[in-house]
Amino acid sequence: MLALATFPAVSLLLLLANNWQSYGRLHRITGAQGRYFFVALAALLLVAAVGGLRLLPARWWPVAGRVVAVGAPVMAVYGLSVAYRGFDEGAALRVTRAGLAHLAATTPLGAPVLLAAVCLLAVAGSATVVAVWRSAGRGSDVGTTAVGAGPDRPSLRRAPAASR
Repeated sequence: MLALATFPAVSLLLLLANNWQSYGRLHRITGAQGRYFFVALAALLLVAAVGGLRLLPARWWPVAGRVVAVGAPVMAVYGLSVAYRGFDEGAALRVTRAGLAHLAATTPLGAPVLLAAVCLLAVAGSATVVAVWRSAGRGSDVGTTAVGAGPDRPSLRRAPAASR
């Protein structure tokens, strides 16, 4: 988690170093935009989610895992639909031949290859969601403790068979 938490700081330092060099060459600041920090948001969200597990009782962790496993792909598909509507359909909620033709003309792979790739990713993503959904309720015999385990919160490790 510490490595993930330092990612935004490293991103800031790299942006400042790049701007410093740019200012030294051109005497103006270029590339100082907030969009360069969007990738750092993913790391911050992951750190916050792991920290948020401390707020939930351990029995709710499988439910949280299932919510994330289903919610993340739904959000991704919604994001793709917003991008398609904005770029190819003039922000209208529709799919037209003109919009698909524009998509084919503006993507490097073209529409048929892009459609096949999206379908393959959808199948792989669905299979991953199903696998996570099925395994979220099962315990693990791995010899590690759960996130947030401590003196006041026991680990989720199973007791040896002799002591059961």
